[in-house]
Amino acid sequence: MNHGFARAEILLGNVGYLELRHFHPPEEGANTALAAMAFLANVDALIVDLRDSGGGEDTMDHLLVSHLFAEPTHLCTHEYRARGERVEAWTNPDDASWRRPDLPVYVLVGRTTFSAAEGFAYNLQALGRAIVVGERSRGGGHTVEFATFPELGVEAMIPNGRAINPVTGENWEGVGVAPDIESDDVRALGVAHRAALQALVAADEDPERTRFWRWALESLEARLAPCAVPHAADLAAFAGRYGTVEIRLDDDALSLCWDGRRAHRLTPLDETRFEFDGGRERVRFVSEGGTIVAAVFETQEGDAYRVARTGLANDVPSQ
Repeated sequence: MNHGFARAEILLGNVGYLELRHFHPPEEGANTALAAMAFLANVDALIVDLRDSGGGEDTMDHLLVSHLFAEPTHLCTHEYRARGERVEAWTNPDDASWRRPDLPVYVLVGRTTFSAAEGFAYNLQALGRAIVVGERSRGGGHTVEFATFPELGVEAMIPNGRAINPVTGENWEGVGVAPDIESDDVRALGVAHRAALQALVAADEDPERTRFWRWALESLEARLAPCAVPHAADLAAFAGRYGTVEIRLDDDALSLCWDGRRAHRLTPLDETRFEFDGGRERVRFVSEGGTIVAAVFETQEGDAYRVARTGLANDVPSQ
């Protein structure tokens, strides 16, 4: 299970993504946790996906969120009624591989999110440290202990305490974590990604940085609300050779190939612009007198160059 860490990725616009399926104890998974967080150290915003997390050890929660605070911060208190004990849980920034107290954070929750995963979202939300996106979670805010009855072949999880948030004085037991931005489970990642990019654009006045984020935002918007794919007969008009680049029409879709290397499928942004390479590059076709005469290749870093159309693709008949 890789200690619950399913995926760490850099999304378009330098937005980090961490998918966590289970919270394993730090004594088992700390190295994996710190490696994942180190990979995400330089992102401009962070999305933590807990939609498929059923919880686990909240001490792993404390290790992860310690990266998001500059000073020790009280997350919650666990109250154990039977033994009359209250145990406070705090961040420990000294345990973090980096500290980004101003990093925008978005946490995805859904109907499967439970227990310690809910605590991660609830506590960050209550502290104003994260925006929660998705559907209301299941609502397991009580700690449990295991009781085994060998003669019956039964093992039971018995609630033995409750979490108390220092800000709300409550927890999420029976009610779940309510999202700040509601979205169905399937679209939650795209919705959070868009919200992160929009916030970055709104908060920064550097024109080069905002251009970079606007590029990513346009690509993401096109994925959330895809434009109509041109008819194959219309797509054929773009196929051809542009210097060392070949644009081909295969299976009613355009693909791009540089010098015979791996082909990239082109995804339409509008009638004349397409993206490829995961949205990091684009091509815009230039028409004169109803005929495609050139292609302009653009990168997310801001580079752009125009290449004249030099011929038809091998599998495209002359018109």
